[in-house]
Amino acid sequence: MYLFRNSNIRAQAGGDPIAQRAAAGARFLDQRTPGWENRINTETLNIASGNNCALGQVYGSYGVGLSLTGAAPQSMSLGFSSTGNIDREYELLTQAWRKEVQDRRSLVAV
Repeated sequence: MYLFRNSNIRAQAGGDPIAQRAAAGARFLDQRTPGWENRINTETLNIASGNNCALGQVYGSYGVGLSLTGAAPQSMSLGFSSTGNIDREYELLTQAWRKEVQDRRSLVAV
């Protein structure tokens, strides 16, 4: 069980669909690879990059991550890939994923 160190951390991503997708992807990784957030370098995190995206940093590459987790059919809804306005959406997804990583790192085990 975990408690948030910072009580302002959101339980859900509110009404922001991009933040909701990143939150869903983070929960997906929580189930498949506990502690995944400790493998992420938030400074180089870039969801548009096959090697520096969340899956790339955790599993070695985006493609390997999709394969090992079975996320391919839902990669867009899990915030692993873009659905449209590629440059802007990837920028916003990267910001949302950084927040997910930071939120998890602020957890305290009890």
